[in-house]
Amino acid sequence: MSQIIRGKNECKSGDELIEKLDRRVANDARLREKISFFILKDPFPNPEEQMLDPLNWPQVLFVAGPDVARDPAPILRTIISAFGIATSWYGSIYPFLVNPKLLDRATEAMELADAGMPTDLSWLSEMSIPLFISFMAMQLIHEIAHQIVAKSRNFEATIPTLVPSVMSGITSSITSLKSSPKNKQDLVDFAVAGPLTGMIGSILLLCYGLTLTATADSSMVQTFPGIPLVILRQSSLGGGLIDIFLGNGVLNVPASAEGAQALASTLIALHPFAVAGFFALVVNALALVPAGRKFRLYWK
Repeated sequence: MSQIIRGKNECKSGDELIEKLDRRVANDARLREKISFFILKDPFPNPEEQMLDPLNWPQVLFVAGPDVARDPAPILRTIISAFGIATSWYGSIYPFLVNPKLLDRATEAMELADAGMPTDLSWLSEMSIPLFISFMAMQLIHEIAHQIVAKSRNFEATIPTLVPSVMSGITSSITSLKSSPKNKQDLVDFAVAGPLTGMIGSILLLCYGLTLTATADSSMVQTFPGIPLVILRQSSLGGGLIDIFLGNGVLNVPASAEGAQALASTLIALHPFAVAGFFALVVNALALVPAGRKFRLYWK
C-alpha cells in the first residue's frame, strides 16, 4: 500500500531527506524489506495554492513498498530479444549481398544447391561475423553503461530487451527497472548514459573501420559490404566522418534527375567495422531523441 505525505521539509533538499529516511530504515531489518521513499511533485495539488504560485509546484513524500517498478514478462522479453539477435544477424549478412560480386557468387552457389550439387556458403557467414560481433559489442557497452549508473545510484535494472529491425538489425533496447531511483536526476543519468556511451564507441568503431577502408587495396575492397548512398546520407555525423576519411564529396550527388537516380543506385564499399559503427551510431543516436517517454523524462 502506498501513501503520500505532505508537509514542510526541514532538510536542505529532498535528497537529504531521502538519505536520512533510508539510513533510519536500514537499521530495522523488518522495515528495510517492506518500505521505500521517494520525493516527487504532488499529483493532487491544492488548486488555490497553485493559482497563487503556478511555478512553484509542491513536492510530497511518497511512501511505497520495496518494489514499485513494473516487472515485464520475462518470456515475452526473451522472445523479442531472440528476434532482435536474428535480425541483427540478417542485417550483418545483407550488406555483403548488396555487393554485386558477392551476390553473383552466392547466387551461383544457390543454383548449384537447387540442382542437387554440393555447395558451400560458409564463406558468407565467416565474412559477416566481424560485422555482427562488432555491432552487438556496441549495444553491449550501451547496456553496461546503464547497469553501471544504476549500480552507482543504488537501484537495479533488468536485462535489456532487444527490439528487432529489418533495416538496422535492432532499433533500440528496452531496459526496465527492478527498483526505482530516488530522484529524477538519477533516472535521467541512467537513461542518457547508455546511448551516449554507445555513440562514443560507435564513432570510434566507425573511424577505425573507415581507416581500414581507406588503406585497403582494390582486391580487398571488392570483398567489402556495400551500403546504398541514400542510407549513408541519413546521418549527418556518420556521413561527415565518411567524407573526412574517404575524401570530401564521396557522398555528394548533383541536384538533378540523374543525381536522384544515383542516390538510389550508388553503393559505397566499406569495411565491416565501418558498417557496424555507422548503424550502431544511428541506433544509439535515435535512443537519445527526446520523444515519447524520453520527452517527458527530459522536460517534465
